[in-house]
Amino acid sequence: MSKTARQVKVDTTPTKDAVVSSLTRDASIEACIFDLIDNSIDAARESIFAKGRPDVDQYGLPTSYAGFKIDVRISGKGIIVEDNCGGIDGKFFQKGALKFGKRSRHKLGIGAFGVGLNRAVFRLGKKANITTDNGSERLSLTIDAKIYLKEEDNWGLDAWAIQSSGQVGTSVEITPPVPDVEKTISDSNWQKEFGQQISERYFSLLQKGIVIEYNGQILSPIYVPIRDGGPYDSRSKHYKSAGGINVYLLAGQHIRHRFSAEPDFDLPTNRQISDDFGWSIICNDRLIVRSDKSPKTGWDHQWHPEFNGFVGYVRFVSETPDLLPWNTTKSDVDLTNAVYRDALDDMREFVRAWRSDAYHAKKTKQGNGILIPTPPGTPPLPPPLIDPRGALPNRQKPGPVKRPKPTKKIGHNTFTTILPDDVDEKLCHDKLLALVHEAKLLDLSTTAYAGMGLLRTLFETASILFLTRHKRYDDLKSFSFDLLEQKNGVAPSEKQKKGFIPRLEDILLFLAQNKDIWGSDKANYMARCVTNFAANKPKLNDSVHHPYMTINRQEALAIRDASLPVLRHMIEN
Repeated sequence: MSKTARQVKVDTTPTKDAVVSSLTRDASIEACIFDLIDNSIDAARESIFAKGRPDVDQYGLPTSYAGFKIDVRISGKGIIVEDNCGGIDGKFFQKGALKFGKRSRHKLGIGAFGVGLNRAVFRLGKKANITTDNGSERLSLTIDAKIYLKEEDNWGLDAWAIQSSGQVGTSVEITPPVPDVEKTISDSNWQKEFGQQISERYFSLLQKGIVIEYNGQILSPIYVPIRDGGPYDSRSKHYKSAGGINVYLLAGQHIRHRFSAEPDFDLPTNRQISDDFGWSIICNDRLIVRSDKSPKTGWDHQWHPEFNGFVGYVRFVSETPDLLPWNTTKSDVDLTNAVYRDALDDMREFVRAWRSDAYHAKKTKQGNGILIPTPPGTPPLPPPLIDPRGALPNRQKPGPVKRPKPTKKIGHNTFTTILPDDVDEKLCHDKLLALVHEAKLLDLSTTAYAGMGLLRTLFETASILFLTRHKRYDDLKSFSFDLLEQKNGVAPSEKQKKGFIPRLEDILLFLAQNKDIWGSDKANYMARCVTNFAANKPKLNDSVHHPYMTINRQEALAIRDASLPVLRHMIEN
């Protein structure tokens, strides 16, 4: 380096105009108002968790928001969003609430990227008054956009703190609106449409008891229920991604749709509800995409009448909201998100299964047959993500929905089904997925004989698919062919090899002799589990095939316990 060289500093400080412009340029009016509502909901959830361990649903999200209210008032004069959801902590109000890009600190939150409040303030109006009361103190400030942007080097704002009023909550008042916003929000048709959008975006939370009042009207949830008891079962799947995001899929038939072969088929009704068909995406209880039929939700081909009636939901749940597959305005999915790309594969599988059902329905009609719905009372597989008794548009708001607790790792002595609920279904498709669902429902304490038959089928299917995934299925078949040749004294013919499926006995022997399949850390343990299951196989076979051989609850559970570790491994890996 030259002796005359000197170090200089290059200023990379952004300008306020650049920051605000980049933040608001592509943000819609609706998305900005949703940001304000999202902040209120996050505050409510924070208040719920602050009181201790709340009741949670099967997704780990609070079951009740009773007592919390958000009041949204919109007119040509401006926008006001007020809540009683707990207020903002004083230190966070000073250091983070309005800091550009300050990431969300809310567990299972909706606000994710630290831009929502700022974006709403600078996109919607000329001035904003913000007041928050957390029960300890009341803080308020006013942002005049013109003055704030003019003071280029001053990034701070003056706020005032006084004693708490005792009424916790936050109020954001943006007035007057900027010209394009004023023109839009003054329109009565827009106001009506926006109210419906609120009912759709927050339907899960409205079901859980949060009150959203919009221009004096208490809103009810609007969503598309899935039919229970139709001629074809709905399909569901749950797994956890590598990043810890829980993914839940449910797909089935629109509650009002009927196939042409059903006795109560009505074409005008099917046409009336056509906008409801497609996939909907939900992140942490917040709807992102509703009834979509485009390639972004896996519809790789143009929508066809055979898809009519299809309704699907995909829920993503994460304690860290910025990992979820949504864009920064939470108005669409992030197609680059790896978790979403994985879910797309499952969404396409569910659509293919629906197409198969629709084809069967069509052939039934062509043959003058009748589709018979599932008898009432048949249990769903598994509990639906959307309560089928819920409200359609303009119906009365339903009562609170009770849902099971989220699944956790549980000991073998605490459940009597073949599989526990926490078995991950990420790698399951078609027959294996259906078998796993049945195994999570079938109670060995009351249906031991049926359970043994299901256990055997589940083990055979899971092992073959596991070996196929790990490119060892051809080795298994070669192993079986060698055993056949040893037994018969002659190699199996090409005709025998075609469509050959190895027997359970061959599978168990192959697994026991090829410990490398399991990986070095689990090899010995898994080999012992296979050996233990093989020792129980005669009892299992006799209970299924022998007309006089009995089996009791304890014996059935013992056979299950011997197979569970290796079953779980083959299903999940």
